[in-house]
This record gives sequence, C-alpha cells and structure tokens, in this order.
Amino acid sequence: MSAKKALHDAPPKKVAAELGRLGDGYAWLERKMVDWGDGVPKETFVPGQPDGAFVLGFLDDGKIPLVHQYRLFNGGWSYELPGGIIDETDSPEDAALRELEEEAGYRAAEIEPLLSYWTNSGLRCRSSLFVARKLVKTKQDLDDGERELEVVLVTPTHLWEMVMDGTITHAATIIATLLAKERGFLKIERRGLKKAHPF
Repeated sequence: MSAKKALHDAPPKKVAAELGRLGDGYAWLERKMVDWGDGVPKETFVPGQPDGAFVLGFLDDGKIPLVHQYRLFNGGWSYELPGGIIDETDSPEDAALRELEEEAGYRAAEIEPLLSYWTNSGLRCRSSLFVARKLVKTKQDLDDGERELEVVLVTPTHLWEMVMDGTITHAATIIATLLAKERGFLKIERRGLKKAHPF
C-alpha cells in the first residue's frame, strides 16, 4: 500500500461530538463539534434534507412525463422529472415508483437505477435517479401543496432542448437527462434540434 493510499485511509477531519438537531422532517440543522484537522474541535452547523428520488419515464410512444409546478423558494415555475422525498420505510426505487404515480399518474412495470449522488458537499442529502419503462396511465394523488402541478409530455429531443437552453433549471432533471443521453436511453433527433444547441 502506498503512503498516499495510507494517508487517505485515515480521515483528516472528524466529528468530535454531536450536539443535537433543530428543524423538522423537511429541513434541519445538525449542531456538531468538528475537528477540521488541527486537533481543536469547533462548533459547526450542517444543513440537512431528506434524500430524494427522481424518475425519467418513457411512454410507449417515447414521450417523457415532466411535472410543471411552482417552487416558492426558487421564485418561480419549474419543469422537473417526477420525484420527491424518500420516506424512512422506502427504498429509493420504491420512492421513485410512488412519486411517478402520485405526481404524474403513471405506474411503471420496469425501473432501473441511473445514478445516486450527494446534492451538495456541504448538505446532508442524496438524490437517486432512475429510468422507468412500460408506463401505464393511472391517476394522480397530489398533496395539498401540489394542486397547481401540471403534467407535461415531451419528446426526448424537446427535453434535451429544454435542458440546453436553460428552460429546465432543476439539478436532478438536468443530471438525469445528460446521463440518459450518454448511456443511450435518450435518443435525440438531430434534425429536430435548433441550430443554437451544441453537438
């Protein structure tokens, strides 16, 4: 084992003490004493949110359901993949399937993971992305705070354009779209693209 490898095996920073948490089930601050590498623990506040799951679903005709909803704290309307919080009793896959049906009104017979990642290096929150196929139309089951939500069906080419021109600003949707194209799930019709989009 190299000296560099051995050095990385020993974390240079560590939590010396947990001092509690303030917030609710949707957002919180964890108060900790953290040794940042100098041997002197310092009071540190770490924000957290529940983990989330988002799903890129394909209908039989190739179209993709997006949800259009108002994001109060982002100051406007947002086009996003169906998704939401992973409950404590859920697996990420279960949460993705549930949110696809509740928000968009589709049940998927096939689902596979695309990526799981930390949303921010300073935030305790992971997002899991999935691709789903064989969607069957069911019925939405929206929460009270989602009544304005509208389902929009787009082609893969339209989705790509919305990401490239900045219409879509939702990070999980952007990442899922880029990965899906790279891995061959998202087929783009080049002749239908605007000349402004880079290829």
